[in-house]
Amino acid sequence: MTNFGRELRAQRAAGGISQSQAAACFHGLSVRTLQAWEQGHQSPPVWAQHLILDGISKRATRKKSLTCHPKSPLQSPVAAAPI
Repeated sequence: MTNFGRELRAQRAAGGISQSQAAACFHGLSVRTLQAWEQGHQSPPVWAQHLILDGISKRATRKKSLTCHPKSPLQSPVAAAPI
């Protein structure tokens, strides 16, 4: 396991955040990719690692629960605009 994988798992666990919750907050990220990072099989670029760890850390400290960004248009039905 890489340092990034260990740190990601530790921050997630400290905040009580599941893998699926963490993946859901990074639009387009699959749980399998997150698992591969944590197991050290893959890792994102270093610049992205810092952003990911920062994002997980901030979410973990917010009431020890995960608050994601509002759903993206791909994740929620499109509301009809008033005419």
